[in-house]
Amino acid sequence: MYGRWRMHDLMRLYAAEQGEERGETDHPGRALGRLLHHYGTTAGAAAGHLAHEGEPDPRFAGREQAVAWLDAELDNLVATAVAAPALGSPQLALLLFETLGEYLSLRRHFDDWILLGATAMTAALALEWPLAQAEVLNNLSTPFRHLRRFEEATDVLEVAAALYRKIDDRNGEGGALSNLGLVLCETRRFDEALPVLEQALAIQREVGDLRGEGIALTNLGLVLQNLRRFAEAAEVYRKDVAICEAIGDRRGEALALNNLGSVLKEEGLLDEAAVTLARAGAGFRELDDVHGEGQTLTNLGTVLARQGRYDESIDAQNRAVDAFRASHAPHSEALALSNLGLALIASGRYEQAVDPLERAAEAYRDLADPNGEGMALTNLGSALGGAGRAPEAVDTCARAVARYRESADRYHEGLALVNLAAALVDAGRHEEAQAAVDEAVPALRETGVLTEGATEADTLEGLHTLLRAYGIAVTGGDPARMRDTGSLSPVHEWKAEA
Repeated sequence: MYGRWRMHDLMRLYAAEQGEERGETDHPGRALGRLLHHYGTTAGAAAGHLAHEGEPDPRFAGREQAVAWLDAELDNLVATAVAAPALGSPQLALLLFETLGEYLSLRRHFDDWILLGATAMTAALALEWPLAQAEVLNNLSTPFRHLRRFEEATDVLEVAAALYRKIDDRNGEGGALSNLGLVLCETRRFDEALPVLEQALAIQREVGDLRGEGIALTNLGLVLQNLRRFAEAAEVYRKDVAICEAIGDRRGEALALNNLGSVLKEEGLLDEAAVTLARAGAGFRELDDVHGEGQTLTNLGTVLARQGRYDESIDAQNRAVDAFRASHAPHSEALALSNLGLALIASGRYEQAVDPLERAAEAYRDLADPNGEGMALTNLGSALGGAGRAPEAVDTCARAVARYRESADRYHEGLALVNLAAALVDAGRHEEAQAAVDEAVPALRETGVLTEGATEADTLEGLHTLLRAYGIAVTGGDPARMRDTGSLSPVHEWKAEA
């Protein structure tokens, strides 16, 4: 690896000449074989310290030393895996792809992961191993999903599930369906995701795979949470926490606790949510999971804001932004920026909230996430309205409505329309405000927020009162300037891995 040691060009040429002259006696092929063996076995020993099953290899004193070795050797490990098939060791390419998955997830090296997966798939096809092909495709879905390459993630998972069925591997099929359900969830296809995940859960229970069951449970919880079925989501998250504790899966436990904390917040159980998120954060710190800690910080920040602890909330969101930037997670960073803007709005610092919210909206736009952009624009409209910039607020809220319509999110479209109505009132455009209310009410009734008999919602002031009664946050004293909560859909990333 460059930087570890160097050789002058003339010295390199001399060494190459000597190697060619003495090749028959020095046996360079054997030396290369020993090197490949070293990287394969040592990578396995290091990865064992990241796993939750089996005894760790004594070649490393502990997890910290193992991760440090993987950090230092990553370039060499990738080069070894890519070169292995041409050097007569296709099995090594498959081994390294499987071995390094947990580490690549922890460090979020998704491009390297995809490169290793492509090499491993070529090897699996050459070896005509259908099980290996299914495993590679299943695991490849994780970096595709993290990079928001959802179509590719869906394609590889559908092929993987079909291969598992063909060879009658029920456990593998359950894992692929669990991952597919998560991809469907992240693309907001909740009605499709629900039966897929229920099938995955049934299969994992049938084969007795506790880890797979826990993964399916949390992925199911994410769908239920997005469908606003919070009590059911909390129940499945708690089951996953118990499973992770039983099998010693510390990272899985931290992720499940993070998601449980976020849904407890939605249920209004703020003290319990704060305690749960603190447990998750401690787990992530122990594991040196910077991105996981960032998730916990942004969710905790929203809890602190609801508790009126605004300075602590702002500090948590700033730290979350830093964590996501350090872990090269632009989508998560946009979420934390939006939540930072919310914390500033809640503390009455409307002008200060504008900058992070503009940055969040731009980031979501660059990432082709209309739902996320709608969330950031909704929050930005609140900031602009609070700052007395009514014309800009109207334009921004109208853009938020359009983004939610693009993503077919009727619940948040209804809330964005309420925000638009409030901005129009501030701008003195009362007839247009009433028209926005008239559009908001059907959307909120469709999604169960308002009942058919709630005729009071026909006016902005009445709608404002009703939404408060339903526990939906409204900012300021003006009628129904809604705050969209960015931490509504936190991702249980690692739980996609099977």
